[in-house]
Amino acid sequence: MLSEMRRKRTEDMKPKSLFPAIPEFSFRPETKPCLRCGNAMNVLKTAKRTVITMGIGKFVARETHLSCPHCRKTCRCEDLRRLVPFKGKFGYDVLVHVGKSLYLRSLNEKTVAGELKSAAIDISESEIRYLGRKFVAYLGICHNQSQLKIRLAMARKGGYILHIDGTCEGGSPHLFTGMDEISGIVLSSVRINSEKKELIVPFLRDLQAKYGTPLAVVSDMGKGLLAALETVFPGIPILICHFHFLRDIGKDLLDEDYRALRNRLKKSKIRTALRNKAKDFESKLGKNFKDLAFIDADSENAAVKTALLIIHWIFDTSALSGYGFPFDMQHFLFYKRIVAGHEKIGKLLDKKECKPFYQLKKMLQRIADDDGFELAVGNLEKNETVFKELREALKIAMPDGKDGLNDDGVDYEMKSISRKVTDFTSKYDMSTEKSHRKMLDQIRKYREKLFADPIPCEIDGKETLIQPQRTNNVMERVFRDLKRMLRRKSGSVSLKRPIDAMLPDTLLIKNLENEEYLEILLGGTRCLEERFAQIDSYLFLREFEKMRSDSRKIPAEAKKLIKKDGALEQIGKLFFAAAN
Repeated sequence: MLSEMRRKRTEDMKPKSLFPAIPEFSFRPETKPCLRCGNAMNVLKTAKRTVITMGIGKFVARETHLSCPHCRKTCRCEDLRRLVPFKGKFGYDVLVHVGKSLYLRSLNEKTVAGELKSAAIDISESEIRYLGRKFVAYLGICHNQSQLKIRLAMARKGGYILHIDGTCEGGSPHLFTGMDEISGIVLSSVRINSEKKELIVPFLRDLQAKYGTPLAVVSDMGKGLLAALETVFPGIPILICHFHFLRDIGKDLLDEDYRALRNRLKKSKIRTALRNKAKDFESKLGKNFKDLAFIDADSENAAVKTALLIIHWIFDTSALSGYGFPFDMQHFLFYKRIVAGHEKIGKLLDKKECKPFYQLKKMLQRIADDDGFELAVGNLEKNETVFKELREALKIAMPDGKDGLNDDGVDYEMKSISRKVTDFTSKYDMSTEKSHRKMLDQIRKYREKLFADPIPCEIDGKETLIQPQRTNNVMERVFRDLKRMLRRKSGSVSLKRPIDAMLPDTLLIKNLENEEYLEILLGGTRCLEERFAQIDSYLFLREFEKMRSDSRKIPAEAKKLIKKDGALEQIGKLFFAAAN
């Protein structure tokens, strides 16, 4: 009984409204002559609707509509129109709060709904999801309406350097996006099924029509993309990302032997054996495990601690740089540490015979003495040296780098890098190894797209030079931020469904962190709420429906139908039933 009373009291204390009863406010347009024909306006009707805003909470809006008896032009109250969208229930302030919470704060729908309920706004998770999509649609319309101002702002800086790339997850469509390196503004994004030339060309032509021809383009090495760029921007410097180029060459050099090493290690089941042995040692240590690092202070458990620490050292990956394969070869590091661990434990066993040392040595020995690893490891060591030399020549993704995937490349003069790459190719020019010949062919094929001279342009009437970035990292960061946000919201590693359902203009959210862009977008208004309220309701409804239809999912009942046994036969029967 007491617990029931406490629960009831807690529920009574939850804010349901900012007012004891839902208030009603009247909204009536100013009585003015018809703007179209100049005649007096008459009352057409009075309608009520429920509205919810951040400032007031829930209220009933009693709105009077006026109509011209001659030309039939209707007039609504501007005060209400600035508060809430046409036919909308939630105010612009709620919509903007939801949009910023979902996309800038990376909160999920449940958390946002909880926050709003604490502010006396009762809203469901599905309504949160819907408002989030509306926020993106409003932002996309504002962006398109600001297109000329964005183009002029970029022109004042000498023009724009287009970075272009696409991202996808699993079988989801590609989100193909263009961004200006100089201003940092995401210009446009589109959903396409693949990176084929014929699908990319319309997107590039649209970019060109809106923002002009770029000073240069930076992209990856996709064949369809490069062909589309050369079609739309003939004569414009098209540069390939040094990081992507180096990564592709590294894969050609190392992938075959690395895969052979990985498969052999997997087949040996050495990881499972070492993990089980580590658990065994941890169990023997018991409460002494917390003092694992203090070997010299515990002579009784010194051997167990030493063996356990060697196992943990073998598994440790902190020495990796964070660039991913082929820059980091986790399985190769694991193998080399097994060999080094085997050698060390053997020396310890020579000095003092201990059961833990013997057990661990026996496990590591079957890998260290396995001649089957010899070929793959020998080729890896040799080609890893070649790959490191090319990394050094290109001055990017350096082994001692601290930026991981955010590495933009050491700021070296382009001519100096070009000379070092020439020296590198000369060194291996006489090599007869197939992987080396392929590497040299790739360097020669893309050389013109690797090394660009500074591009002349005019800023404030003065001639100046702009050097494009050597990587496509500005674009990659946008995608990494997007995926990080989606994972935080969904709590899932797989992003196929979120990306599949996402409106392409969602990537424009990144621009809201850019003060210059935000000033252009607002166009003299104080905030996004005011700017969104300026958009014509019919324009929004038309564009929003178009955006939704472009990413519309297969209805649930249709999915059930096509998954059934004999679906094709059933579809045919349904058709004939309808035809008759």
